[in-house]
Amino acid sequence: MPLLCTALLACAVPCRAQEVAAATDKTVYSPAEKITITLSNNSQASVFSHAGGKTPEFAITNCERKRSQWNWDAYRLRCPWPECEKGADAPQEIKAGKAVSFAWKPHVFRDAKDRALLPGLYRLTLIYQIKKGRGPDAWLWNTVKSNEFTVE
Repeated sequence: MPLLCTALLACAVPCRAQEVAAATDKTVYSPAEKITITLSNNSQASVFSHAGGKTPEFAITNCERKRSQWNWDAYRLRCPWPECEKGADAPQEIKAGKAVSFAWKPHVFRDAKDRALLPGLYRLTLIYQIKKGRGPDAWLWNTVKSNEFTVE
């Protein structure tokens, strides 16, 4: 009986909504179709992300493809060398309660080349910053995973 009471009590506690969320516009895509990604700031403070700037793809840190029930393979979107990171603008402010969207042509950097996504189940990891104080070391980088989506 105590186990049941504990379980019921846990269900009665309201869950906190995710403060920053990432979502795609659909759950099924053809291989050549662009994906619209929305980064929503549901927090009480501004966050900063490339998603709101001129180079929104830099907000995506990786694209993950589901391998099995518990395993995901993570792929980069760009080559890992410093010369490939050139061209990113500064992260832009996304005010509390606001969202930004951008279109992404699905691809990953695999075998030293940009490649289209293979058929499968995917999710994206996006990065954003929050400021937790004063000074340059007060900026914290966080990540958020998108919903899962299928490429046919």
